[in-house]
Amino acid sequence: MHKILVILIFLIFIFEACNNKRKNFMDTLTIHYHRYDNQYDNWNLWTWLDEYKIEVISSNKDDFGLIYQLNIDNYPPKGNFNILPKFKNWERKDTPERYWIRTTSTEIWVLQGIETVYFEKPDTQPFIRKAFLDGKNEITIITTKPIKKSEIKNLRAEIILTDNKHLFPKSVLLSETKTDSSNILKLITNETIEINQLPGSVHLQGFESGSLLIRGILDSEEYISNKPLGVFIENNKTKFSVFAPGAKAVTLNIYDTADGGIAEKLFLEKSEKGIWFKTVNKNLTEKYYTYSVEGYDESYKPDIEVIDPYARNVTAHNGRGQIYEDNTPINNSPHFSFEEAVIYEMHVRDFTVANNSGVSQKGKYLGFTEMGTKLSGTDISTGIDHLVELGINTVQLMPIQDFEHNDSDYFWGYMPVNFNSPDGWFATKSNDESKVREFKLLVDALHKKGIKVVMDVVYNHTAEGSPNVRYNFNGLVPNFYYRQHTDGSYWNGSGTGNEIRSEHPMIRRFIIESLKYWVEEYKVDGFRFDLMGLHDMVTMKEIVRTLRQINPDIFIYGEPWTAGDTPINPTVKGTQRGKGFAVFNDLFRDAMKGPWYNVDPGFLQKGSNVENVKKGIIGSITDFADSPQEVINYVVCHDGRTLWDHLKATLENEKNVT
Repeated sequence: MHKILVILIFLIFIFEACNNKRKNFMDTLTIHYHRYDNQYDNWNLWTWLDEYKIEVISSNKDDFGLIYQLNIDNYPPKGNFNILPKFKNWERKDTPERYWIRTTSTEIWVLQGIETVYFEKPDTQPFIRKAFLDGKNEITIITTKPIKKSEIKNLRAEIILTDNKHLFPKSVLLSETKTDSSNILKLITNETIEINQLPGSVHLQGFESGSLLIRGILDSEEYISNKPLGVFIENNKTKFSVFAPGAKAVTLNIYDTADGGIAEKLFLEKSEKGIWFKTVNKNLTEKYYTYSVEGYDESYKPDIEVIDPYARNVTAHNGRGQIYEDNTPINNSPHFSFEEAVIYEMHVRDFTVANNSGVSQKGKYLGFTEMGTKLSGTDISTGIDHLVELGINTVQLMPIQDFEHNDSDYFWGYMPVNFNSPDGWFATKSNDESKVREFKLLVDALHKKGIKVVMDVVYNHTAEGSPNVRYNFNGLVPNFYYRQHTDGSYWNGSGTGNEIRSEHPMIRRFIIESLKYWVEEYKVDGFRFDLMGLHDMVTMKEIVRTLRQINPDIFIYGEPWTAGDTPINPTVKGTQRGKGFAVFNDLFRDAMKGPWYNVDPGFLQKGSNVENVKKGIIGSITDFADSPQEVINYVVCHDGRTLWDHLKATLENEKNVT
């Protein structure tokens, strides 16, 4: 009996040990990461699940690459993991995003630039990662392995187009290097290549072939148009027009409802300069629509429905456009000059959402229209009456253009998607034209109180953070709307994944027409440009010229900086001299209270930084401005702490401070 008991205890011990070992194994996800460039320093893994975001540093390295160990218990118990390698503080990222499904193996392999998650160690033999048609005689190739100049003659480069047409380049050049090797090549051909000769492929000896993608060839004059874009209702007809120069076919999907249902599919006709159009002989007001685009290369995904970038009302950032007509009246703007402006930044939701705000339409556009509201149980005015009592005459609304979000979490609005539609998060209904009418009523109510409305606009980037995210731009014209490095990766001067290529005539046109629409349709009084440094100066001057023709007193100002490197000459402090727009004065901000990113005190706390305070008081005319009207002096905006919190943080070690 004693021996049986000992054996039983031993078996239980072995079982528990195995179970714990299995549990520890299941609690850890091992990720192997291979970079073809063999550059691994400062590459960490960004992982997230719902609101949980964890940066993981590699624990080891082997002949395949870096090894990351993720403790699964650190994440919510349900849902799949999102994985994205990042370089330093988001200076670069290795897109696309990868996904690990919990029910699969707890050891996976990831390759640079490849979306697939492998459950066995994959082959890392050289291949052509990307090949871009950057001109009618020019192809850019990005390989996984650097090529030496001496190896070029043995590559036997070949291009195969439709109808099995074979082209051989007259020259093959190393690109973007001062050294003897590069993983970027330029192929120059004798014969021209047209878009309609794709799909095509590029072949190099010793490398797996790669598909030829449309890119720089779209920058030619051949694809610059002034034809109207969007949806127009005239004489009981509905006209559709969309820019899709790389398309082989464009399908219009018309729905009766905001979601679900079966689409009526109509094929657009191809016009000149990349424009596709369709005229329907009836008024389609209240209908919903999307586009499906088939292209000449594999970047296009015809099974994905995307929103028209010119859509003026959308059901959601990834939903459908709505065709509507609205004639809600808006009171004219109050009249005063920029030098008289007292600007108050605010968030539509935060302004009235508190339970004790006394406002019935809490967190909504309509919350601005309610008069006589009081803080519960008091005689303290709230809502629009509070703004009047403050004595301000201009409100600067944090972004209200349609942005990427869900309805359950809190958002500032700085990941825009559809620039011509108000966001439905602040409306009583999100899937119809309520948002249009209600934002107009907000502007109308403020105008009646003598308050101008400035929109905080984010035309420097969008939520399409990688080529695989297709809400509108990337679905209609892949590899076009965002600034790319030669290798096809996105520039990230915004710090959020991409930069809109404002310097291109068609993209500049979109930005200007969008701003013009908000002024003419909603009577907004000005724009505060987020990361204005990422807008090229030609675009900024054209914005000033166009908007001042509509409203000579319109307010135009923005942030004269970027959040990272950009390929353009950024619009920074000093470049605005004499251009008709103003910039934020962060020098004055930091002089007054100290930088937002640390607890160093400023003039308010210690009487320091006197000279920079003086420069700010006289409008920086001895520093970076020609006129005080080119400068926005401020102490805090939405970044960093509030003034109260910052003063508290910088004085917390001081005695006798209350």
